[in-house]
Amino acid sequence: MHPLQETPSLGILLLLRIQNKIKSLSKAQSITKFLEEAPYVIVALVDPSKSNHWLEDMGACLMLLLLEAHSLGLGACWGAIYKPEKMEREKFVKSIIEIPS
Repeated sequence: MHPLQETPSLGILLLLRIQNKIKSLSKAQSITKFLEEAPYVIVALVDPSKSNHWLEDMGACLMLLLLEAHSLGLGACWGAIYKPEKMEREKFVKSIIEIPS
């Protein structure tokens, strides 16, 4: 089993290659502007009801992805949208990647 498959609350990792969607995601907040020129974006989706530790699970999953990218000689970084008191960010991202709210 691959380590990324062992996180209990991990719902899905979505690879985006559609440039207009990536450019739209770059506008989610000021710190995601760097996405504008990215050839690919991975969007990590979780179901918080599946685990009390979903934030830790996702952090471990994304760290593994960053380490794997580095081992392949690729540049990578992460950015977060989650913020409980600002749900409009999540709604914005969901609308771009066409996931119901």
